[in-house]
Amino acid sequence: AMAALKRYVQSGGKVVLLGESSLLLDEYGRERDKDMLAFLKDAPHIGAEETAETMASRFEALIGSAGIKRPVVCRSAEGKVPWGVHCVSVKRGEATLVHVVNLAKDARTVSLWAGDQAVGEALDLWRNEKTSVRRMTLQPYEMRLLSIPREQGNKP
Repeated sequence: AMAALKRYVQSGGKVVLLGESSLLLDEYGRERDKDMLAFLKDAPHIGAEETAETMASRFEALIGSAGIKRPVVCRSAEGKVPWGVHCVSVKRGEATLVHVVNLAKDARTVSLWAGDQAVGEALDLWRNEKTSVRRMTLQPYEMRLLSIPREQGNKP
């Protein structure tokens, strides 16, 4: 597994380590040779003692610094990464498809953003109806599959 991870990093892949002791031990609890981990010396670390919310914000910043562009992102009412809400987007033809799921045990209210612009409306593909996504409350484990037209979230 370490050889595959090393090849991934050497080919341009990005790795983020959680805690200072990430990967120091093998699957049997034995210490790894420090030379074997040298390829990870520049990998960013997120402290294991950080709160989940802080980790999410730090990870979000690392995604941006790695040059990963996401067509649409979810934000809480405070404009932060909504902890417990998984949001994935992809451009497809003339639209942006967004899958959102609330993995938290309580309801979460989120909005969708394309760059610095709030998305107002989307087509809910499961319900086959237009819906406002400016303030969307998701119940625990509720999923939405949305299509955002080009003029709102798929600008070239």
